[in-house]
Amino acid sequence: MPIYFYKEFGPLGYLANYSNHGFYKDGVYYQTVEHFYQSQKFLDENLRKKIIDAKTPKEASNIGRDRNNKLRDNWKEIKQGIMLEGVLEKFRQNSDILSKLLDTGDEEIIENTVDEYYWGCGKTKTGENNFGKIVVKAREILRIEKLFDLEYLKSLDSIYIIGHNNIDVDSYFSSYILSKILISLGVNAHFAIIDNYIYSLDDKDLIEDYLKEKPIILNKNEIKDKNFILVDHNDTLQSINNNANIICAIDHHIDSKKVKKCYSVEYASTLLYIYKIFKQIYKFNDYEKNLIALSVMADSEYLTSTRFKEKDKLLFDELNTNLDSGEIRKKYFKTTDFTLDIDHNIMANYKVYNIENYNVHRIILKAYEKDKNNLDLFLSKIKHNRGNWILIWNEYDTNKTLIYYKTKLVKEYDYILTSSVIIIKDLIKNKIFK
Repeated sequence: MPIYFYKEFGPLGYLANYSNHGFYKDGVYYQTVEHFYQSQKFLDENLRKKIIDAKTPKEASNIGRDRNNKLRDNWKEIKQGIMLEGVLEKFRQNSDILSKLLDTGDEEIIENTVDEYYWGCGKTKTGENNFGKIVVKAREILRIEKLFDLEYLKSLDSIYIIGHNNIDVDSYFSSYILSKILISLGVNAHFAIIDNYIYSLDDKDLIEDYLKEKPIILNKNEIKDKNFILVDHNDTLQSINNNANIICAIDHHIDSKKVKKCYSVEYASTLLYIYKIFKQIYKFNDYEKNLIALSVMADSEYLTSTRFKEKDKLLFDELNTNLDSGEIRKKYFKTTDFTLDIDHNIMANYKVYNIENYNVHRIILKAYEKDKNNLDLFLSKIKHNRGNWILIWNEYDTNKTLIYYKTKLVKEYDYILTSSVIIIKDLIKNKIFK
């Protein structure tokens, strides 16, 4: 539901330019955003000082709007950027209202003006609402700053963005695009993988067809002093084994509590969550939007699994790509190749999860009913393994998901379920694990 505000009075008055929240900018104190904005219209230092010293924002506005004063030549081109600078500093330096702004979530913010149709919506509600849009953009920038501590990231020599070692579309594409976003924000970020990686057999062809840029390959024995951001996982057992400085993790799985700063929200793919976080301040190009869409397809059985929810669909549709999920599925969807070495298949489909203090080793296989004769071979391989081992058997022609704990069938779903987290939580609830 949109948030409408007007002027500096009442509970939403903190959003207005006239609100009494001062800040410093380049060593100068400004009483309000209005004082800052109006003073930046001019190069004449005396006139600027007169505006800055004005007793009220209204007085500052009157001086700035006086047509007898000569504007900067490029004012029309830079004025929205100047307004954004002022709004950002106001909230950065006034923590009480920063919390209020962030608490508005993702709601649209509209300056409910009467006669102003450029900055506000005007009496007819048809105005451009440029000031409301700037406040929304500032909110997203400030949210990112709060989440990631950008100044700290900029101070580091290098940061490596890395997915889990069982490389799939989401982990690979997320690492690539997040590195591009952080570079655009002034961070020395690198798209990277560890040299003991293995491709998910389901996704290798799609990855190689769509992402030509290659990551930096880091030696697993030489990462101790390096800085990392983890994507599409938040358990170091799935990548770097606690051997480095982990700044944070961004994921769409449950928080394992093994990374101090983990930003995990349930979305169809981690990359869709990254898009949601950064879309207000980073201009995703058509190629990057295709990669985001492909990450969603690959992680949701090409938009058919229960993982693809309404909120995912809204963001997915917003990408407005020309990709046909049906055609992509025909080309890239694969069940497990049971002619390959069994140990290779296990490692290519293996992950470790830590949920509610249970360490769970998971293997997931995609199959048809005719492939059932291979199942016992996999179960016998994990039968004597120490710890909690589960095998997820997705059977696509019968539309069933079978869950095995060691060799025992412990859960069956009458649909294809690919979310290991949901499955593991069900097994914990049913007291399956030791």
